[in-house]
Amino acid sequence: MSAEEAKKDARFAILDTFIASNQPCREKNVHYFDISCRDLDDGKKLFGRMTNYQGPYYEIFGGCGYKSFGLYKSNENIIYLIVVDLQTPEQFMVINSASDFSY
Repeated sequence: MSAEEAKKDARFAILDTFIASNQPCREKNVHYFDISCRDLDDGKKLFGRMTNYQGPYYEIFGGCGYKSFGLYKSNENIIYLIVVDLQTPEQFMVINSASDFSY
């Protein structure tokens, strides 16, 4: 395993541990996170691409200030919206379809 692959595996392990040891946010709408309209569009496009990817996979699609928003596809092929504050995962929710990004 290369150093880059080991680094990716470590990042995926952090996300898996975070998800396993926390509850998803109670909100069922991504608008709870104050994601900009442009970032919502980018998230929706990324979700469309990720449905064809084999997990694990993580990509950031937007952010504002110290917060960033990314999608994580686990080994179980569940796609999560991950909210990161500075570099610490803060909240998540399961995303089931691109329509979850609708305005």
